[in-house]
Amino acid sequence: MRILHLLLALMLFSSCSAFRKTEEMNPQKQDETITLDITQKLRLLNGVKTEKLEVCPSQFANAFVLMVEQPIDHFHPEMGKFWQKVYLNHKDENKPVILSLNGYSVPFNGYISELVPVLDANFIHVEHRYFGDSKPESMDYKYLDIQQSAMDHHRIVQILKRIYKGKWISEGISKGGQTVAFHRRFYPDDVDASIPYVAPINAAREDKRLISFLDQVGSEECRANVLEFQRAVLSDYDAAFELFRQKSISRSYVFPVGMKRAFELSVMEFEFAYWQWSGGEACDSLPGIGNSTEELVDALFAIDAPSFFNKKDMEYFFPFFYQAYAEIGMYGYSVDSLKNHLREYNTYVDNYNTFIPENIDIIFNQSALAEVNEYLSGADRFIFIYGENDAWSATAFVADNVRTNSVTLFQKGGSHMTRIRTLSGDQKKIIYQKLRDWLGVEIREVL
Repeated sequence: MRILHLLLALMLFSSCSAFRKTEEMNPQKQDETITLDITQKLRLLNGVKTEKLEVCPSQFANAFVLMVEQPIDHFHPEMGKFWQKVYLNHKDENKPVILSLNGYSVPFNGYISELVPVLDANFIHVEHRYFGDSKPESMDYKYLDIQQSAMDHHRIVQILKRIYKGKWISEGISKGGQTVAFHRRFYPDDVDASIPYVAPINAAREDKRLISFLDQVGSEECRANVLEFQRAVLSDYDAAFELFRQKSISRSYVFPVGMKRAFELSVMEFEFAYWQWSGGEACDSLPGIGNSTEELVDALFAIDAPSFFNKKDMEYFFPFFYQAYAEIGMYGYSVDSLKNHLREYNTYVDNYNTFIPENIDIIFNQSALAEVNEYLSGADRFIFIYGENDAWSATAFVADNVRTNSVTLFQKGGSHMTRIRTLSGDQKKIIYQKLRDWLGVEIREVL
């Protein structure tokens, strides 16, 4: 998963400053009255610290960062607490609320959902436990599971529903979309509708659909171009590896698996990353046999495949890798089409051995995903959105629109950047009508 690309893309949608006007609130239990403004009401929430932020964009009246006190273990609160970061962009207490559940860290108040102008809504963006500023002092990973995170989000909803009385809609992108589904699996009535974007709902630790999808995605010609690129890099192995080594050193990359294995893993990762992020765009311009070794290695770094195996990135995103191999699933690499070109790998690559240190033993909980899939099969009020050619769409959840009123929509040729605004006009109309039916509020068809 090109995680860092996604986080940067989300944050770049905003030109707002990350400047904070600090205003620490002492949580205390008092009676609220209708005359209190939003700042005063937030100050009265028990177990919440508040800082007021610069309002940006101007469509909001106020902006805050909240630190919400959470149990490390919701089943045993005596085990200790941590603070979870929540950004709140406020319009009006009676307007709808969009609850965006992030699967990773949220460094600043930069991302604003495309749904905000559609619903004229307040916007809440939640950082995931064990990421960013939302970490306990002691990182015991046995408390990083989908139920604990769902309980975090339930607590946030219950706290803020004391103030916000309108309809609630949850949304999330990629791992955040998974997080939306996991929250609803445990608390189906916390929100009135949910929109998971490009959210893989896997069925195993390394779901084989993620491999077979790559043999079918896009056109046969484009798949052949991707394979030609991979083989071209490896055909001049020694020269390509030397360039890879130099470029990695210039970026201060350190590879726990070793430089040569990182080189081969990057070539294998290119296929997944290409389809995930481009959806097959510019396939004719991919370098191949006729290009220089430098052009080939430049393309490998342009899609950022090597950073996936860089020690600093792997450590930063280790909570994701832990979750992937404990409950939510990941992917490996088939070597069949490259077997005669590789020197380090000659069998299927189980990425558990790539991302999980030898001193850590993770046992996959198969029942977690089984229960999520079972819940979703009968769940109402979901709109799943995917890019047709996104590699993660291999494990897209396809809603049963006979048993439920939920719907799954695919953008033709779309990638991991698929959003409502990139869908067809007819698909957008389906979404607008669903939201009208479910929420009973005015929908602005502005996307």
